[in-house]
Amino acid sequence: MPYPLSPPDPALVTSRRNYALGAGLFILFVLLILAFYQIFSPYLFSSSKVVITPAGSEAFGSLMSSDVTAPLPTNAVAMGGGGSEAKISGTSDLTATEMPIDYVSTSYTYVFDGTLPDLSGLSDLVYKRETNVTVPSDIARVISTSTIGSFDLSQLSNLKLQNIYLSQDQDQGYSIGIDFVYGSLYLNQNWNTQSEIIYTPLAASEVPPFADLVAAADQFLESFHVDRTGYGAGQVTSAVSFQEGSSYIPDTATVVYPRGLDGKTIWDLFGSPQGILVYVNVRTKEVTGLNMELGNQFTTSSYTMTTDETALRDVLARGGLYGWSDPSADVVYTVKVGDPIYGLANYSLYQNGKTEYLYLPALYFPVIEVPEGAQIWQDAIVVPLTQEVLNAAQNEYPVLYKEDTVSTETQPAVEPTAP
Repeated sequence: MPYPLSPPDPALVTSRRNYALGAGLFILFVLLILAFYQIFSPYLFSSSKVVITPAGSEAFGSLMSSDVTAPLPTNAVAMGGGGSEAKISGTSDLTATEMPIDYVSTSYTYVFDGTLPDLSGLSDLVYKRETNVTVPSDIARVISTSTIGSFDLSQLSNLKLQNIYLSQDQDQGYSIGIDFVYGSLYLNQNWNTQSEIIYTPLAASEVPPFADLVAAADQFLESFHVDRTGYGAGQVTSAVSFQEGSSYIPDTATVVYPRGLDGKTIWDLFGSPQGILVYVNVRTKEVTGLNMELGNQFTTSSYTMTTDETALRDVLARGGLYGWSDPSADVVYTVKVGDPIYGLANYSLYQNGKTEYLYLPALYFPVIEVPEGAQIWQDAIVVPLTQEVLNAAQNEYPVLYKEDTVSTETQPAVEPTAP
């Protein structure tokens, strides 16, 4: 005879009910976490985190490219520090009939009257950007196993996707290229889909406020979820080009978001801040292009920095690493620069068939006084402090002096203002 069923223990029923409810809540919590991860992982786990890995001393080898450009020939004409034609020593082999009667050669020299910072106390770290970007595995697999036309790509082993280029097939569409080897992304208008536009010169009065152009760039980056962590606020470069009296007002304005690294600003060797570049049509305030780096992996290595103030001032005087000043020119404009700012200079190094992107410790000298009549296109002079690079710059272009050089007085520089 079966035993009669006993009534359930109320405590046990409550315990089981609580266990089931707890398990259900736990599963719901896990699902919420997964949903949260899928939605917000691009923002929480983006590549904005900068990873800096130290390496040994001089780990990048020589800082001089393996295909160093030879010095200019003695009968060449180079651009002086301010961008005007400067007669290089040796052009005297031209006869009087070959030279314009009213030709006056000009050159520029840059001077800092203040006291330089203690060079021995500055950092000796050189940064290298690791450019290889991981290709999404799905994209690489699909392409490497595809048949294009009648050619079977799967017969080739170890295929590595180095870059891709895509275009929107629509009016006002974009084309985008991604370079996985050098870690860069560039976007521009797909000209094949653009409607025909009749060009008319742009007047300064038609240029919108710079704040509107920056706002357009901000909105564009936000729409593509571009993470700007570590970048400064957008600013329009070459502002003077859009002012009244400019010989040519561009249709496109460049908005740069300056990048910082280890608390230091990065400039190129001509004084422009480096970072995300957004190109905005001045007429329509539409974004026409984008250029940005991918990845945030860096390696550091210590190198010998200069302590020679004379060498530093010599490179400053010529207008920077790739500048050149000709004291034998008919007129030499003296441009004054202000107190330097310590930061990093973007430096390209070509070795072993590949370009490496380095950031060298450098001093940034803002231009503060420009002589009347001078045509200065740089807002600042950037002088790298790495001894090897600085020494090579000093010895690149030999210059002969001429006693009848004309000097000029300096006047306060006119600060560009936004329209």
